[in-house]
Amino acid sequence: MIQKWRIALREAANLSGCHVNDQYETEVVKEIVDTIIRRLNHQPLSVGKNIVGIGVHLEKLKSLMNTELNMVSVVGIYGIGGVGKTTIAKAIYNEISHQYDGSSFLINIRERSKSDILQLQQELLHGILRGKNFKINNVDEGISMIKRCLSFNRVLVIFDDVDELKQLEYLAEEKDWFRAKSTIIITSRDKHVLAQYGVDIPYEVSKLNQEEAIELFSLWAFKQNHPQEVYKNLSYNIIDYADGLPLALKVLGAYLFGKKISNWESALCKLKIIPHMEIHNVLRISFDGLDDIEKGIFLDVACFFKGDDRDFVSRILGPHAEQAVTTLDDRCLITVSKNMLDMHDLIQQMGWEIIRQECPEDPGRRSRLWDSNAYHVLIRNTGTRAIEGLFLDRCKFNLSQLTTESFKEMNRLRLLKIHYPHREPFLEDQLFLEDHLPRDFEFSSYELTYLHWDGYPSESLPMNFHAKNLVELLLRGSNIKQVWKGNKLHDKLRVIDLSFSFHLIGIPDFSSVPNLEILILDWKSTSFRDSSYHGKGTCIVLPRSDGIPEWILNPGDNFSSITELPQNWHQINEFLGFAICCIYVPLADESEDIPEKESAHGPDNESDNKSEDESTHTWENETDDKSVAESFHKNEHKHTHSCHLRCFLSALGDRFDFQFVDRASFQSTCFCYKEDKDEDDESVSGQTWVVCYSKAAIPEMFHSYQLTEILARFHNYSEKALKVKEYGVRLIYSQDLQQSHKDADVRICRECRQDGTLQRKCCFKGSDMNEVPIIENLLELDSLCLRDCKNLTSLPSSIFGFKSLATLSCSGCSQLESFPEIPQDMESLRKLFLDGTAIKEIPSSIQHLRGLQYLDLRNCKNLLNLPESICNLTSLKHLDVQSCPKFKKLPDNLGRLQSLLHLSVGPLDSMNFQLPSLSGLCSLRELQLQACNIREIPSEICYLSSLVILCLGGNHFSRIPDGISQLYNLKHLDLSHCKMLQHIPELPSRLRCLDAHHCTSLENLSSQSNLLWSSLFKCFKFKIQGREFRRSVRTFFAESNGIPEWISHQKSGFKITMKLPWSWYENDDFLGFVLCSLYVPLEIETTTHRIFSCMLNFGDDSDSFLFDDLRFDQICECCYDEDASNQGLLVHYSKSDIPEKFHSNEWRTLNASFNVYFGIKPVKAARCGFHFLYAHDYEQNNLTMVQGSSSSHVDLGGHRSAVQDTNSTHSQRSCDTRSTVEDTNTDVERHCDGTTLIDGIGGWSFLANLFIGYAVQDTNFKSNILLDELVHIKL
Repeated sequence: MIQKWRIALREAANLSGCHVNDQYETEVVKEIVDTIIRRLNHQPLSVGKNIVGIGVHLEKLKSLMNTELNMVSVVGIYGIGGVGKTTIAKAIYNEISHQYDGSSFLINIRERSKSDILQLQQELLHGILRGKNFKINNVDEGISMIKRCLSFNRVLVIFDDVDELKQLEYLAEEKDWFRAKSTIIITSRDKHVLAQYGVDIPYEVSKLNQEEAIELFSLWAFKQNHPQEVYKNLSYNIIDYADGLPLALKVLGAYLFGKKISNWESALCKLKIIPHMEIHNVLRISFDGLDDIEKGIFLDVACFFKGDDRDFVSRILGPHAEQAVTTLDDRCLITVSKNMLDMHDLIQQMGWEIIRQECPEDPGRRSRLWDSNAYHVLIRNTGTRAIEGLFLDRCKFNLSQLTTESFKEMNRLRLLKIHYPHREPFLEDQLFLEDHLPRDFEFSSYELTYLHWDGYPSESLPMNFHAKNLVELLLRGSNIKQVWKGNKLHDKLRVIDLSFSFHLIGIPDFSSVPNLEILILDWKSTSFRDSSYHGKGTCIVLPRSDGIPEWILNPGDNFSSITELPQNWHQINEFLGFAICCIYVPLADESEDIPEKESAHGPDNESDNKSEDESTHTWENETDDKSVAESFHKNEHKHTHSCHLRCFLSALGDRFDFQFVDRASFQSTCFCYKEDKDEDDESVSGQTWVVCYSKAAIPEMFHSYQLTEILARFHNYSEKALKVKEYGVRLIYSQDLQQSHKDADVRICRECRQDGTLQRKCCFKGSDMNEVPIIENLLELDSLCLRDCKNLTSLPSSIFGFKSLATLSCSGCSQLESFPEIPQDMESLRKLFLDGTAIKEIPSSIQHLRGLQYLDLRNCKNLLNLPESICNLTSLKHLDVQSCPKFKKLPDNLGRLQSLLHLSVGPLDSMNFQLPSLSGLCSLRELQLQACNIREIPSEICYLSSLVILCLGGNHFSRIPDGISQLYNLKHLDLSHCKMLQHIPELPSRLRCLDAHHCTSLENLSSQSNLLWSSLFKCFKFKIQGREFRRSVRTFFAESNGIPEWISHQKSGFKITMKLPWSWYENDDFLGFVLCSLYVPLEIETTTHRIFSCMLNFGDDSDSFLFDDLRFDQICECCYDEDASNQGLLVHYSKSDIPEKFHSNEWRTLNASFNVYFGIKPVKAARCGFHFLYAHDYEQNNLTMVQGSSSSHVDLGGHRSAVQDTNSTHSQRSCDTRSTVEDTNTDVERHCDGTTLIDGIGGWSFLANLFIGYAVQDTNFKSNILLDELVHIKL
């Protein structure tokens, strides 16, 4: 006894006391007494026995709940029935209730609130008042007392099993009733109820993992925490059936406890047909709370659509389906992940059981049938009008016994699917077309919305086929010749798939299916393997025609197209959208061109700055560019056959430079693209690709951005080298759809038809007239086109009497030498095209064109200057004086054009061109002064605050004003071919592209003292702070000495493989990597612009997933006449730019390939490299810079990496056990003491600084490509 006293006294002495401080002792004593009473009165709730995994839930909940915050915390615990929500709530109540002045746990609110509100109020008051009993006479009195008590006490209240908000109306209608630091916990099966109440800490109870499920089941079935050996296999089958649901594991374990193996086997067989009723009844509670529409859609998903795409299901099940799916998700009956519908296996079986109970003895009287029940009903002709859906796997059942009576009674049938679950029968010509349907076969249902019948045996749908409600029609691999006869209207039909229907001779008239979105007509089962379209528009792929279709306007022969949209396009009801079209052809069809791979991957002729091994090791059979390209094709494309076309659609506007609208992608792995086909195989001579966009495809965010143009860029990623032969665009208006065939011959050029905003047009394009003829109704005319009238020498002054004239085009009138005087003010004319004329001067009376916004004077070879009066055109937005070699002078008062957005001048022959004052051009967004012989850039250019694009290439200045950093909107700076430029000052922080190639006098960029690196670092840092993800800041630069040495891993060729460090995605030290490539000229001529590409993908083969493809355009006309020097391209990548789905050790092998698609002077990627960036490297080098070191050896810090070349298998040289470089093109010489020489601390520190900036950003950015409307037509 004495010993016990000693221990108790010792423990008491170790207890910390309460500090009275400035309080009265009586207050402190009262607090101590209250605390002791609270703990003594605390009665824990029973959570039951054999509880598994509860500790994890408690820790997660307590970490989410901060009871010290001066606010009311509302926690919502949700999940499917039987997952353990109430048990977890009881456990957390036992853990924390003693911390509050009062606490109450109200169990089973859902049932008790129907008739027991007064009793619930009494229980709530009893708990929060610490056992004191107050009699309340009615519900309203209870509300008042509860509200008063909650506001004075810090309480914990748990409302268990709430499924409607009104159930809390009489208990705690709002969280504002509670005192600060109180906590409310609500358990529910309905997430929406929790959101309505204002839950700020939602917590989803997940099912048990495999280990926890085994332990829980074993505790109930065997009274131990693992199965008995003889029952192990049966136990695992039961556990798999329960799928981690605690209720099922507990009920089935208790049910099977002590039973023989034969009883277990029998029970397992029964469970596959009929669920255990105790489990079923608990799960069905959520179903019973649905309305009739929601119940029907739940049963459709449970029986037919589990695992399908949400958009597909919503389309099939009708206008109420989208909201119903949301409700089912809220009620935890289904889950939606990556837009796919899923549900717990026991929830699905609950749905099946509901269907079975509709008529246990007669499946023909059930609403939904599948598999064996569906088959037996069909062959026995026992179907009734009760049947709404029938799904059948053709691989399991023979349908040769179908008769006229099979579907006759099913007049309420909505969903019919007789299908092959896999595509192999289509690919291997194993279609079971020996099935036959009688001639008088019919569908009697008027309700059919979804018909999917693979191998449909008849030549057409029945004559009495009712398609009024049909949404999808899929007859793949069928005997169909013609879908239906006559011109029936099917205005709800959105998808038709007739792929592999070899006997098809006609498709429906599209006027009968006005809302059709998807049409699939894939013909050759032996040729066609797979195709897909991703994008917001409607895609049509056709064989190559003789050219761009006549209805497509503005044809061209480049890889990109800019189309001007009508003003206020989103408000014009007549404007419907636009269509873009391009023709791709194999490069073999164009003798003047080379394969894009060839231009990108020419031979390796480098010799400078290489080790001895590097200089002697070259590609096998290396002789010239052509042989290397052929070798590349032979090795890389021998067994591949795919086509991958992309169109990048961007928006251009007055308030932004460009924003992505869509990234349309068509991909097909088709035999006809194969490189090594037999002579008898058909060859692809080209494809016509059309993508139609409605104006609704342009996001609403652009409506207020003054969107003016759409830029479409076409790219090819195919294994077979293709090129864009032609392209075109057409704006689509409602009147286009109404135009009759007789109007097709109306004489109007494509350019005029393109401008749909102008309706009263007069077009004389290409006429041989000498003068403009008399025009009728000239007062109503809004567009006069005189394009390419080669004999036209003058214009009459009367032309300016056309009071409605908005556009006057004289483009290409090569004999037009003068422009008439304008006698009076003219407000209507907005666009004046004089490009390609022989005009020498513009009359001063041009100032009378007060509404003029667009003046095009390109290629006016005789134009000398512009009159000063042009500066009075206060509405002028676009002034283009490019390629006017004799032009000498811009007006002195140019700054008065305060509305001017775009100004282009050059190239010029004059050596005395004087740049006037630009002060006042406050709206100017794009300034192009290319090859204007400018010797000094005026400092006032730094005050053009709206400038986004500045092109100064090909001039003779040696420096740029230091104040250029003040151009905070500048994103593109072109200094290419400025051969006298010696220094680049600090750059604007928003800059995204710097082109300094062929700047031969520019100081060495690898120097540690070079300001450019730190300036560019600020640009990157600003990009990160602005959260401009996946918009790289790229730099083109002249690099005659090869890739900088601080790029630690280098190799010859165009491909390199990185082995990312282990756990790279969560390693705070690893920041990312820099990619670099060096391009050298080829001796092959071509006539298109360059597109530099860096393609990144994970995996060891070409089919692995592509996660990024960076493309950078370089349009440099001066390269036509000059030798292109070597140039480098640097791309910087943070690990946060890599999509989150790759954040695992499974994705460590990262491939990078560098290409150039075509080119003015074709180039190839001769060398490439990468460098990993680590935080501690940055810190080390930053310290070295402060100390002023001129060079440094940086320890790689044990970072495990590997570089691997895929072009051949030669040899490997390792630096140490921590960093390995495998290079079969050339062996990269590296220091073997674990260090890498970095040439220029400035360059290295700039890159490390960049990735320090990246590392602190949100890594949850995800890339999305929308999968939308799809139309594939391959003929």
